[in-house]
Amino acid sequence: PPVFVSLVPARLIAASPRVKEVLEQVKSLMEQHSSTLIMNIWGAGAKSSAEELKGAVAMLVDEYFESGEVKEAVQCVQDLEAPHFLHEVVKRVVYRAVEKGEAAMRMALQLIKALLAIGALEHMQLTKGMQRSVVGLADLSLDVPDAPERLRTLADWLAFENLVSPAFEQAVLLKAKERAQPTSARVTSCATILVEEFLVSASSQDAVASLRELGGPDDARPELVMKMLQLSMDKSEEERAMILELLTALVVRGEVQPAEVEAALETLLRQVPELVLDVPRLCDYLAHAIAHFLEDRTVPEALLASVPALAGEKGATIVAQVGKMTSLPLPVTTMKAKVKGIIAEYFVSGDLPEALERLGEVEGRCGQEVVKRTLVEAMEKKNRDREMASVLLSGMTKLYGSEQFFEGFIRVLRGIDDIALDTPNAAQLLARFIARATIDDVLPPVFVSLVPARVASTGRGKEVLEMAKALMEQHSSTRIMNLWGAGAKSSVEELKALVCTLVEEFFDSGDLAEAVRCVQELDAPDFAHEVVKRVAYRAVEKGGPALPQGRGLLDALRSSGALPDSQLVRGMGRAVLGLADLSLDVPDAPARLDSIADGLVADGLLPASFKAHAAAMAGAIAA
Repeated sequence: PPVFVSLVPARLIAASPRVKEVLEQVKSLMEQHSSTLIMNIWGAGAKSSAEELKGAVAMLVDEYFESGEVKEAVQCVQDLEAPHFLHEVVKRVVYRAVEKGEAAMRMALQLIKALLAIGALEHMQLTKGMQRSVVGLADLSLDVPDAPERLRTLADWLAFENLVSPAFEQAVLLKAKERAQPTSARVTSCATILVEEFLVSASSQDAVASLRELGGPDDARPELVMKMLQLSMDKSEEERAMILELLTALVVRGEVQPAEVEAALETLLRQVPELVLDVPRLCDYLAHAIAHFLEDRTVPEALLASVPALAGEKGATIVAQVGKMTSLPLPVTTMKAKVKGIIAEYFVSGDLPEALERLGEVEGRCGQEVVKRTLVEAMEKKNRDREMASVLLSGMTKLYGSEQFFEGFIRVLRGIDDIALDTPNAAQLLARFIARATIDDVLPPVFVSLVPARVASTGRGKEVLEMAKALMEQHSSTRIMNLWGAGAKSSVEELKALVCTLVEEFFDSGDLAEAVRCVQELDAPDFAHEVVKRVAYRAVEKGGPALPQGRGLLDALRSSGALPDSQLVRGMGRAVLGLADLSLDVPDAPARLDSIADGLVADGLLPASFKAHAAAMAGAIAA
């Protein structure tokens, strides 16, 4: 917690000077440095982005081919600490070797064998890297005309060593033949790689990286979506559902536009009369895909009206099946209803362990929906609920991967204009959620830079990201941890300590506006009676000018709306009850408190009976 330093036992601090030194350094770091700097405290290389890793890989590969130092190259690969990214090393080594010629190709074989021998390179990453080398053969051949022959030779050597499948040699030959019609072939190959990789990794982030790296033409996105849908028809029901989720994720991340998904569906519908002969369950598959995209709001409902005209005599069957699926309800609809109920109950009960347990029982890839629902619901509530939402998001890191958090926030960003219709300050609230989630390690520090350009360039989307970035750069992590107000996350004891501190500072500085602001930032109107009691006690203890000074603060708090009249009455009542203890240190405490109460009674803020109650308490003390 942000108050960790203050919670460390005093005996522990007294027992060791190093403990005190540690805590002082921590406090200094939190107060003096921005949250962005603290998030990178171990160095940017320790949490490199894909682009940074690619740069590091390119550098180490170039150095290897210049020096020929196998051990040094192996050490550099190990230092990357990115085993999931070694396919990039393989691809880069193969490309560089093919560019340089036979001697370099033998060096490439030597390095790959060395990496495999010590377990630094898995065969899956080797296969993936070789696949990407084959896919990029068309571009490589522009600079190296005999690249297909060189790559085939290298694949033959690797196959001879039983490091890759002999099928790679055939794949290179086929790729070379496809160069006459590169666009269609690249799209088909790209779709195959995306689908097969996702079915193994279930990582939409890797899918986006692969799509960008494979370089499928932007104007061929509808064809890419169509090829992926066609590939799904040969898969199991579970795998088809995963491919549909992948397409939805690509839309959320801005790599594919909704209109391109709609265009792909329309093309498939036109081909129904021919395709149904080879795929008997084609209508079922298409109906499920259309229902999925309708539920996710990727395609408009108007698409259904055009299905009969596009699909011919099978069109009515598809429409009827979609109708049945959307009224079932669909599994995604059931999942959303469950999530909404769990989140609503959490805001009422505040039981974090139970909420996490129930969310863990929800079937399907629901993380992005949970994140989205939590954010949207919290925006419509008070700061205490928003603090609960931030705590829940942090707890959900035990259930969901970083990709689902990313997609959940992106979904809210995409819909921020609609949310703002009901919550005018939605942009400011979402920026705060992003900053807080970054500090809580729910989102990566580079989240803002990863947001798709089409989302980041819109009006409110751009505003949200700029505000989030400003928060991260200008404020310490302690300040960001308290974005929803200290009162939103404080226990009673912590609130009392905060009230005590702000009252002391007020009587020392006399800054009325600052004191009012501090009370407002507590965001604990039900605890304002403690402020009244503490102000009354401190004014009575100090006496003289502090008495009218304390009354002035109470008036200012009432005028600002931070102090309800009921809390004023309750606070003064508690001050009277504590007169006995206060009089031990301040003998004329009853008279001093009476001077504050007189004005409040005269202004009608305290009942007339209050004076009699105070007088009775003073008499009891005197007796």
